[in-house]
Amino acid sequence: MKHVIGILITVVSIFYVKVLYSAEYSLHGIIDMRASRVDSANQSYLDGGQGKFALADGQHLAVAQAGAQLAIEWDNGLSAHGVINGFYSADDNALGFTEAYLKYRGLPNSAGYRVQSRLGIFYPEISLENNAYAWASKDTLNSSMINSWIGEEIRVLGSEFKVTRLGRMNNNAFDLSLSASAFVNNDPAGALLAWHGWTSSSRQTLWTEKQPLPWFPARGAGGALEGQAAQSDPFLEIDITCEQNGYYLAKAKYPLGITITEQPPIKLLMVNMVGKHGFTI
Repeated sequence: MKHVIGILITVVSIFYVKVLYSAEYSLHGIIDMRASRVDSANQSYLDGGQGKFALADGQHLAVAQAGAQLAIEWDNGLSAHGVINGFYSADDNALGFTEAYLKYRGLPNSAGYRVQSRLGIFYPEISLENNAYAWASKDTLNSSMINSWIGEEIRVLGSEFKVTRLGRMNNNAFDLSLSASAFVNNDPAGALLAWHGWTSSSRQTLWTEKQPLPWFPARGAGGALEGQAAQSDPFLEIDITCEQNGYYLAKAKYPLGITITEQPPIKLLMVNMVGKHGFTI
């Protein structure tokens, strides 16, 4: 019996080593350091204030983002991805995972259709603005207000299935893709937006990280909101029934051979966070 177990362990070890060393590895990173001066009467929203930026009033030297993105790819179309982000300033510092997922990207079939899927923790494909590694932007210092909110409160813990009709293989000027996803652990999304409104920064909430809610007199002793929690956990599952799982459906049309500034892609996304109330971006 011990001999059989030893053989099995040896076979599994050889298979593991073969899989490990047959993969291709890539590591990319970004470091964004800034010297800034902010003129604001309000404390930063990241520190529980009503300010609209990541930094409070005054002069600052900060690491707006230090990100690393690791990808492990195999020749069967399967790949593993992990993204770590760090942020440091006088009022805010954090380091941890923002994405971790498995991805499958198949070869196109004879009809020009490609199948892709993702499983894990990742951002939904909402826009092309955050187009650099570690969900950074190549074109702006801060994300737009809507993408600042997405970085703060939106993340998918689930699976995504995507089918793309390739224009080059169908004598068409566009690629057309359809995506569907089911996910959990994002029920409180929108709470921070409701409390502090729209903001603009490059800050991303780390997985399992909590963010402070701004203080109001009503939250003080004897106030109507005295029992209100001081922080919000965006990546939390409140309900436990399958009927309440979130989902999104997306359709995108990408022009071929045309830059985004000349003709941007057409995207339609319908998101349903808890299976009852949806919105379209």
